[in-house]
Amino acid sequence: MVSYKVILDADPGIDDAISIIIALQSVDIEVLAITTVNGNIGSRVGALNTLKILHALGRTDIPVLQGAIKPLIKKRIVRPEHFHGKGGLGRLQLELPKNKKILSNIQLSDFIESTLKNYRKNEVSIVATGPLTNIAKLFIDKNSSSILNNLREISVMGGAFGLTNKTFDSFTKYADFNFYCDPEAAKIVINQNVNVNRKFVGLDVTSNPICAVRPELLRKMKNIKGTTSLSKIIAPLIDFAISTRGICNLHDVFAVALLEKPSLFKLKKGHIELILNGTKRGYSKFIEDNASPNNIFMAASVNEKGFNCFWSSRLLKS
Repeated sequence: MVSYKVILDADPGIDDAISIIIALQSVDIEVLAITTVNGNIGSRVGALNTLKILHALGRTDIPVLQGAIKPLIKKRIVRPEHFHGKGGLGRLQLELPKNKKILSNIQLSDFIESTLKNYRKNEVSIVATGPLTNIAKLFIDKNSSSILNNLREISVMGGAFGLTNKTFDSFTKYADFNFYCDPEAAKIVINQNVNVNRKFVGLDVTSNPICAVRPELLRKMKNIKGTTSLSKIIAPLIDFAISTRGICNLHDVFAVALLEKPSLFKLKKGHIELILNGTKRGYSKFIEDNASPNNIFMAASVNEKGFNCFWSSRLLKS
Protein backbone atom coordinates (compact mmCIF):
# COMPACT_ATOMS: atom_id res chain seq x y z
CA MET A 1 0.00 0.00 0.00
CA VAL A 2 1.32 3.44 -0.98
CA SER A 3 2.15 5.51 2.10
CA TYR A 4 2.89 8.86 0.45
CA LYS A 5 1.19 10.69 -2.41
CA VAL A 6 3.59 13.36 -3.58
CA ILE A 7 3.91 16.37 -5.84
CA LEU A 8 7.57 16.94 -6.71
CA ASP A 9 8.72 20.53 -7.26
CA ALA A 10 12.16 20.55 -8.87
CA ASP A 11 14.70 22.23 -11.15
CA PRO A 12 16.44 19.23 -12.81
CA GLY A 13 19.49 19.50 -12.51
CA ILE A 14 21.56 16.33 -11.84
CA ASP A 15 20.61 15.68 -8.22
CA ASP A 16 17.01 16.75 -8.86
CA ALA A 17 16.83 14.20 -11.69
CA ILE A 18 18.22 11.51 -9.39
CA SER A 19 15.72 12.47 -6.66
CA ILE A 20 12.87 12.10 -9.17
CA ILE A 21 14.13 8.65 -10.12
CA ILE A 22 14.54 7.68 -6.45
CA ALA A 23 10.93 8.71 -5.76
CA LEU A 24 9.64 6.80 -8.79
CA GLN A 25 11.48 3.67 -7.63
CA SER A 26 9.79 3.73 -4.23
CA VAL A 27 6.98 1.28 -3.43
CA ASP A 28 5.83 3.75 -0.75
CA ILE A 29 5.54 6.84 -2.94
CA GLU A 30 3.02 7.66 -5.64
CA VAL A 31 4.16 10.65 -7.68
CA LEU A 32 1.03 12.59 -8.62
CA ALA A 33 2.71 15.36 -10.61
CA ILE A 34 6.01 17.14 -11.15
CA THR A 35 6.24 20.93 -11.25
CA THR A 36 9.36 22.80 -12.30
CA VAL A 37 10.87 26.07 -11.12
CA ASN A 38 13.61 28.38 -12.30
CA GLY A 39 16.82 27.33 -10.59
CA ASN A 40 19.66 25.15 -11.83
CA ILE A 41 18.19 25.75 -15.27
CA GLY A 42 15.10 27.58 -16.55
CA SER A 43 11.74 26.12 -15.64
CA ARG A 44 10.95 25.22 -19.25
CA VAL A 45 14.25 23.36 -19.76
CA GLY A 46 13.61 21.70 -16.41
CA ALA A 47 10.18 20.60 -17.58
CA LEU A 48 11.65 19.20 -20.81
CA ASN A 49 14.29 17.34 -18.80
CA THR A 50 11.52 15.91 -16.61
CA LEU A 51 9.57 14.74 -19.64
CA LYS A 52 12.67 13.00 -20.97
CA ILE A 53 13.27 11.19 -17.68
CA LEU A 54 9.65 10.08 -17.39
CA HIS A 55 9.70 8.87 -20.99
CA ALA A 56 12.87 6.85 -20.40
CA LEU A 57 11.32 5.25 -17.31
CA GLY A 58 7.99 4.53 -18.99
CA ARG A 59 6.10 6.95 -16.71
CA THR A 60 4.61 9.46 -19.13
CA ASP A 61 1.33 9.11 -17.20
CA ILE A 62 2.64 11.66 -14.69
CA PRO A 63 1.70 15.28 -15.56
CA VAL A 64 4.49 17.86 -15.80
CA LEU A 65 3.74 21.50 -15.09
CA GLN A 66 6.08 24.39 -15.85
CA GLY A 67 6.13 26.80 -12.91
CA ALA A 68 7.90 30.06 -12.12
CA ILE A 69 10.28 31.39 -14.77
CA LYS A 70 12.06 33.76 -12.36
CA PRO A 71 12.38 34.52 -8.62
CA LEU A 72 9.64 36.49 -6.86
CA ILE A 73 11.52 39.81 -6.77
CA LYS A 74 15.16 39.67 -7.87
CA LYS A 75 16.51 38.93 -11.34
CA ARG A 76 17.05 35.35 -12.36
CA ILE A 77 20.31 33.83 -11.15
CA VAL A 78 22.19 31.97 -13.89
CA ARG A 79 24.03 28.97 -12.49
CA PRO A 80 27.40 28.18 -14.13
CA GLU A 81 27.22 25.20 -16.50
CA HIS A 82 29.94 23.27 -14.70
CA PHE A 83 27.45 22.45 -11.94
CA HIS A 84 24.98 20.50 -14.08
CA GLY A 85 26.12 20.72 -17.70
CA LYS A 86 24.72 22.81 -20.53
CA GLY A 87 21.31 21.17 -20.57
CA GLY A 88 21.14 20.42 -16.86
CA LEU A 89 21.56 16.65 -17.09
CA GLY A 90 25.33 16.30 -17.28
CA ARG A 91 26.25 13.78 -19.97
CA LEU A 92 22.81 12.18 -20.13
CA GLN A 93 21.20 12.26 -23.57
CA LEU A 94 17.51 11.33 -23.70
CA GLU A 95 14.72 11.69 -26.25
CA LEU A 96 11.54 13.64 -25.70
CA PRO A 97 8.26 11.72 -25.97
CA LYS A 98 6.43 12.56 -29.18
CA ASN A 99 2.98 13.27 -27.78
CA LYS A 100 3.58 14.37 -24.18
CA LYS A 101 3.28 18.09 -23.51
CA ILE A 102 4.26 20.44 -20.71
CA LEU A 103 1.26 21.90 -18.90
CA SER A 104 2.39 25.52 -19.16
CA ASN A 105 -0.92 27.37 -19.50
CA ILE A 106 -2.38 26.35 -16.13
CA GLN A 107 -1.89 28.32 -12.93
CA LEU A 108 0.14 26.20 -10.52
CA SER A 109 -2.23 26.88 -7.63
CA ASP A 110 -5.22 25.84 -9.74
CA PHE A 111 -3.41 22.70 -10.82
CA ILE A 112 -2.48 21.68 -7.28
CA GLU A 113 -5.94 22.56 -5.95
CA SER A 114 -7.62 20.37 -8.56
CA THR A 115 -5.17 17.57 -7.74
CA LEU A 116 -5.83 17.78 -4.01
CA LYS A 117 -9.59 17.62 -4.50
CA ASN A 118 -9.15 13.96 -5.40
CA TYR A 119 -7.58 13.10 -2.04
CA ARG A 120 -8.34 13.30 1.65
CA LYS A 121 -6.89 15.91 3.97
CA ASN A 122 -3.28 15.14 5.02
CA GLU A 123 -2.90 12.63 2.20
CA VAL A 124 -0.71 14.63 -0.23
CA SER A 125 2.77 16.05 0.43
CA ILE A 126 5.14 18.26 -1.55
CA VAL A 127 8.85 17.55 -1.96
CA ALA A 128 10.67 20.72 -3.02
CA THR A 129 14.23 20.44 -4.31
CA GLY A 130 14.69 23.78 -6.07
CA PRO A 131 14.18 27.43 -5.13
CA LEU A 132 10.87 27.85 -3.29
CA THR A 133 9.26 30.29 -5.74
CA ASN A 134 6.38 27.99 -6.69
CA ILE A 135 5.66 27.05 -3.09
CA ALA A 136 5.78 30.69 -1.93
CA LYS A 137 3.22 31.61 -4.57
CA LEU A 138 0.91 29.00 -3.09
CA PHE A 139 1.40 30.55 0.34
CA ILE A 140 0.54 34.08 -0.78
CA ASP A 141 -2.33 33.14 -3.10
CA LYS A 142 -5.55 34.16 -1.32
CA ASN A 143 -7.35 31.21 -2.86
CA SER A 144 -4.76 28.67 -1.71
CA SER A 145 -5.37 28.61 2.06
CA SER A 146 -7.49 25.48 1.71
CA ILE A 147 -4.74 23.88 -0.38
CA LEU A 148 -2.13 24.38 2.32
CA ASN A 149 -4.40 23.14 5.09
CA ASN A 150 -5.02 19.94 3.14
CA LEU A 151 -1.33 19.15 2.72
CA ARG A 152 0.33 16.53 4.87
CA GLU A 153 3.78 18.15 4.84
CA ILE A 154 6.38 19.94 2.72
CA SER A 155 9.86 18.43 2.59
CA VAL A 156 12.53 20.90 1.42
CA MET A 157 16.15 20.66 0.37
CA GLY A 158 17.33 24.16 1.10
CA GLY A 159 19.48 26.21 3.42
CA ALA A 160 22.93 25.73 4.90
CA PHE A 161 22.23 26.23 8.55
CA GLY A 162 24.96 28.04 10.42
CA LEU A 163 27.31 28.05 7.42
CA THR A 164 30.10 30.58 7.91
CA ASN A 165 32.61 29.53 5.27
CA LYS A 166 32.24 28.09 1.80
CA THR A 167 31.78 24.34 1.88
CA PHE A 168 31.55 21.78 -0.88
CA ASP A 169 28.73 22.70 -3.28
CA SER A 170 27.64 25.83 -1.40
CA PHE A 171 26.92 28.64 -3.85
CA THR A 172 28.49 31.40 -1.77
CA LYS A 173 30.40 31.59 1.49
CA TYR A 174 27.10 31.88 3.33
CA ALA A 175 24.34 30.23 1.30
CA ASP A 176 23.20 27.24 -0.68
CA PHE A 177 21.90 27.87 -4.18
CA ASN A 178 18.18 27.29 -3.51
CA PHE A 179 17.92 29.91 -0.77
CA TYR A 180 20.33 32.29 -2.54
CA CYS A 181 18.33 32.12 -5.76
CA ASP A 182 15.07 33.23 -4.14
CA PRO A 183 15.44 34.08 -0.43
CA GLU A 184 12.21 36.10 -0.48
CA ALA A 185 10.31 32.96 -1.46
CA ALA A 186 12.09 30.89 1.18
CA LYS A 187 11.23 33.47 3.85
CA ILE A 188 7.53 33.33 2.94
CA VAL A 189 7.47 29.54 3.18
CA ILE A 190 9.35 29.64 6.49
CA ASN A 191 7.43 32.45 8.20
CA GLN A 192 3.84 31.89 7.07
CA ASN A 193 1.71 30.68 9.96
CA VAL A 194 -0.07 27.72 8.38
CA ASN A 195 -1.06 24.35 9.75
CA VAL A 196 1.35 22.26 7.69
CA ASN A 197 4.68 20.76 8.76
CA ARG A 198 7.67 22.11 6.85
CA LYS A 199 10.84 20.05 7.11
CA PHE A 200 14.19 21.37 5.86
CA VAL A 201 17.45 19.57 5.17
CA GLY A 202 20.38 21.84 4.33
CA LEU A 203 23.87 21.63 2.91
CA ASP A 204 25.33 21.14 6.37
CA VAL A 205 23.77 17.65 6.23
CA THR A 206 23.56 16.91 2.48
CA SER A 207 27.25 17.72 1.86
CA ASN A 208 28.36 14.86 4.11
CA PRO A 209 30.99 13.09 1.93
CA ILE A 210 30.09 9.72 3.46
CA CYS A 211 26.67 10.05 1.79
CA ALA A 212 28.02 10.86 -1.68
CA VAL A 213 28.48 8.62 -4.72
CA ARG A 214 32.15 7.82 -5.34
CA PRO A 215 34.01 6.67 -8.48
CA GLU A 216 34.11 3.02 -7.40
CA LEU A 217 30.31 2.85 -7.22
CA LEU A 218 30.03 4.58 -10.58
CA ARG A 219 32.23 1.85 -12.09
CA LYS A 220 29.92 -0.76 -10.58
CA MET A 221 26.90 0.95 -12.13
CA LYS A 222 28.54 1.04 -15.55
CA ASN A 223 29.11 -2.72 -15.33
CA ILE A 224 25.44 -3.51 -14.77
CA LYS A 225 24.23 -5.31 -17.89
CA GLY A 226 21.03 -4.52 -19.77
CA THR A 227 20.26 -1.67 -22.13
CA THR A 228 17.13 -0.74 -20.19
CA SER A 229 18.72 -0.76 -16.76
CA LEU A 230 18.50 2.25 -14.50
CA SER A 231 22.27 2.47 -14.59
CA LYS A 232 22.11 3.58 -18.23
CA ILE A 233 20.20 6.65 -17.10
CA ILE A 234 21.90 7.26 -13.76
CA ALA A 235 25.54 6.71 -14.72
CA PRO A 236 25.88 9.68 -17.14
CA LEU A 237 24.41 11.99 -14.50
CA ILE A 238 26.80 10.84 -11.79
CA ASP A 239 29.73 10.62 -14.22
CA PHE A 240 29.48 14.33 -15.00
CA ALA A 241 29.40 15.32 -11.33
CA ILE A 242 32.34 13.09 -10.43
CA SER A 243 34.41 14.31 -13.39
CA THR A 244 33.99 17.93 -12.27
CA ARG A 245 33.92 17.60 -8.47
CA GLY A 246 35.43 14.20 -7.60
CA ILE A 247 32.25 12.89 -5.93
CA CYS A 248 28.53 13.22 -6.58
CA ASN A 249 26.57 14.63 -3.68
CA LEU A 250 22.92 13.62 -3.68
CA HIS A 251 21.61 16.81 -2.10
CA ASP A 252 18.04 16.61 -3.37
CA VAL A 253 17.68 12.91 -2.61
CA PHE A 254 17.77 13.91 1.06
CA ALA A 255 14.43 15.70 0.68
CA VAL A 256 12.82 12.50 -0.62
CA ALA A 257 14.37 10.51 2.22
CA LEU A 258 13.21 13.12 4.74
CA LEU A 259 9.64 12.49 3.62
CA GLU A 260 9.78 8.74 3.15
CA LYS A 261 12.24 7.73 5.88
CA PRO A 262 12.10 10.45 8.56
CA SER A 263 13.55 8.02 11.12
CA LEU A 264 16.91 8.41 9.33
CA PHE A 265 17.14 12.01 10.55
CA LYS A 266 17.47 13.79 13.85
CA LEU A 267 14.91 16.57 13.62
CA LYS A 268 14.78 19.75 15.68
CA LYS A 269 11.80 22.10 15.94
CA GLY A 270 12.23 25.85 15.88
CA HIS A 271 12.40 28.76 13.49
CA ILE A 272 14.74 29.90 10.73
CA GLU A 273 16.28 33.33 10.32
CA LEU A 274 17.07 34.28 6.73
CA ILE A 275 19.03 37.21 5.26
CA LEU A 276 17.67 38.60 1.99
CA ASN A 277 20.34 41.05 0.79
CA GLY A 278 24.01 41.89 0.78
CA THR A 279 26.97 39.56 0.96
CA LYS A 280 25.02 37.19 3.22
CA ARG A 281 22.04 36.92 0.83
CA GLY A 282 20.40 33.53 1.39
CA TYR A 283 22.16 32.92 4.72
CA SER A 284 20.02 30.77 7.00
CA LYS A 285 20.31 30.18 10.72
CA PHE A 286 18.19 27.74 12.71
CA ILE A 287 17.12 28.56 16.26
CA GLU A 288 15.80 25.59 18.20
CA ASP A 289 12.50 26.25 19.94
CA ASN A 290 10.23 23.35 20.88
CA ALA A 291 7.41 25.78 21.69
CA SER A 292 7.47 27.39 18.24
CA PRO A 293 3.97 27.43 16.66
CA ASN A 294 5.18 27.50 13.04
CA ASN A 295 5.67 23.75 12.48
CA ILE A 296 9.23 24.23 11.19
CA PHE A 297 11.64 21.32 11.53
CA MET A 298 15.32 21.13 10.60
CA ALA A 299 17.33 17.97 9.96
CA ALA A 300 20.33 18.26 12.27
CA SER A 301 21.97 14.99 11.20
CA VAL A 302 21.38 11.83 9.17
CA ASN A 303 21.98 8.14 9.74
CA GLU A 304 24.71 7.77 7.12
CA LYS A 305 24.49 3.99 6.75
CA GLY A 306 20.71 4.07 6.50
CA PHE A 307 20.73 6.87 3.94
CA ASN A 308 23.28 5.09 1.76
CA CYS A 309 21.16 1.94 1.82
CA PHE A 310 18.14 4.08 0.93
CA TRP A 311 19.54 5.38 -2.35
CA SER A 312 21.93 2.58 -3.39
CA SER A 313 19.23 -0.11 -3.26
CA ARG A 314 17.35 1.83 -5.95
CA LEU A 315 20.13 3.19 -8.13
CA LEU A 316 21.86 -0.18 -8.47
CA LYS A 317 18.82 -1.94 -9.93
CA SER A 318 19.37 -3.69 -13.26
